Amino acid sequence: MRPPSPYLRLAQREVYRNRWVAVEVHDIVHPTGAGDAFVLARQARFAADSHVLEIVSFPNGGTEN
Repeated sequence: MRPPSPYLRLAQREVYRNRWVAVEVHDIVHPTGAGDAFVLARQARFAADSHVLEIVSFPNGGTEN
């Protein structure tokens, strides 16, 4: 069994769906209280026979700077 998450989820909503992908937005409170935002994509990977998380968007308008 998985331990409880240290993150507090305030809201969750689906913003896009088609037959291949669904995109959800989760409003959370980080355990440290940090306020940055980014987008993670959970994707099935056939070769790894697993799901992976990828960062697809960064804070500050999508740049890493």
